[in-house]
Amino acid sequence: MVLLILQHTPVWVWGLFAALVALGFSQTHDRDVSVFRLTALPLLLVALSLSGVLRAFGHMPIAFAGWGAGLAFALGFVRQHMAVRGAAWLRDTQRIRVPGSWLPLGLIVGLFTVKYLAGASLAMVPALAAEPVFAGGCSLLYGLFSGLFLARALSLRRLAREPANAQLA
Repeated sequence: MVLLILQHTPVWVWGLFAALVALGFSQTHDRDVSVFRLTALPLLLVALSLSGVLRAFGHMPIAFAGWGAGLAFALGFVRQHMAVRGAAWLRDTQRIRVPGSWLPLGLIVGLFTVKYLAGASLAMVPALAAEPVFAGGCSLLYGLFSGLFLARALSLRRLAREPANAQLA
């Protein structure tokens, strides 16, 4: 069954997965990032996860509630505990030095896996789209994973606003 699913996956999905893994690996190295660039990808992922909820589950209230709950949890609770150790605001270049981390790769693979499994499940059993538990659960995970990306970016952006945390270049 699993082999059959993998064989029927369009080639472009594997290309996308490879690109996302490469993006995740690039985040394992220290880098200096502009505030805009730091925020762009997480905002894009939030928008894509919401559009995924809309495409898969239409306007089901439970799907929106699940997505919103995942996003809210990530932004509310996790953001408070998601300090990025070793990150610093570089006043001279107006960039944030972000230490390498495996967390973004894990989040990328996690979000891709949820999206892939949901898509495969819906392709095999389209009626799942109308099941509240499936719609709410998938949407919760979409919101949570994309919210974790955004929470991390917002935590890093805080360095640019808090002089006490700033480091001179």
